Amino acid sequence: MRISGAGAGAGTSQQVQRTPSLRSCEVRSWNSKARAATSAASQAPATSVPASACTGKKATRPVKVNDATGTAGTMNLFVGRGGDLVQRQSAPLGIENGTLAPGTYLCTNVSDLVRTDGQTLPANQVASWARVTNDGAHVTVYVVTSPRYRQVSGFGGYTGTVALNDPRAVGGNIAVDVHSEYPYLDDVILFALLAAFGGFIWARLIHVAVTKAPVAHGFWVALVLRTAVLLATATPVLNAQVLSNPDWAGGLGQYITLATLAGGAAIALTPTLNTLLDRALSSGSN
Repeated sequence: MRISGAGAGAGTSQQVQRTPSLRSCEVRSWNSKARAATSAASQAPATSVPASACTGKKATRPVKVNDATGTAGTMNLFVGRGGDLVQRQSAPLGIENGTLAPGTYLCTNVSDLVRTDGQTLPANQVASWARVTNDGAHVTVYVVTSPRYRQVSGFGGYTGTVALNDPRAVGGNIAVDVHSEYPYLDDVILFALLAAFGGFIWARLIHVAVTKAPVAHGFWVALVLRTAVLLATATPVLNAQVLSNPDWAGGLGQYITLATLAGGAAIALTPTLNTLLDRALSSGSN
C-alpha cells in the first residue's frame, strides 16, 4: 500500500513493518485466550477425578466401608474470597469384611449440596472419588469444589453427603460442608461504617433535642469522637457477623442485621463517649 508523499521504497518498508505488528497482536490475543481457557479448565473439579475411579467391574461380594464418625464425621471445605479450587481428603475409613488392592481408585457419589435458603451448588462445581490406602484395609475419600467454575454460585454454607458408589465397595458416608466466603469485603466494611455513622448522627440529634443546645466541640475533638464511635462499634460487629463467619452469604436480611447492630451500637455508645470526652476537656481546662 502506497502512502502519498512517500516513495515506493518507503511504502514497501512501511508495509513490511505493519504486517508483523498485526500478527503479534493476533498472537497476543490467541495467547490470552489460551491462558484463560487453561485457567478455566484447571478450575474444573471433574478434571481432578482419576480416570480409573469409575471403571471397576462388579465384584462377587462388595466390601463394606465404615462411615465417618466423631470429629472426622464432617469434611469442611473452605473456599476463600478469591474463589479458587479447594480439595480436601477424609481420614482413612476402615474396611469391615475384607481388603482391596492398594492404590485402587473407587467411584463415589455426591448428594445435592444445599444452602439454608434451598439454593444448591451446581453439580459441575463439585466432584469426589476414593482411594484404597497402601495397607488395603482403609479407604480415603477426596472431595474437590470450585464454586466459580463456569458461573458464580451464591456465597455461604452448603451441606450434603458423599458416599461410595462403586461395584467393589459400599458405604463410606461422609457429611460435607462447603463454606464459600463472601468476596466483597470492602463493600461490607463501608456499609457497616455508614450504618454506624448513621447511628452516631441519630444519637447526636437526640442529644441536641434533649439539651436544647448543641455541645460546642472543636473540629479535632468532634473528629476524634466520630472516629472512636465508628471504630468501636463497626469493628466488633464486622468481626462477629462477617469475618468470623465463613457462611455469611451477603443476603438482604444479613445486611439489615449488620446495619441494625452497627447503628444500634453507635446510638448506645455515642452518649457515653461524649460524656467522657466532655469530662476530659473540662478537667483539662481547669
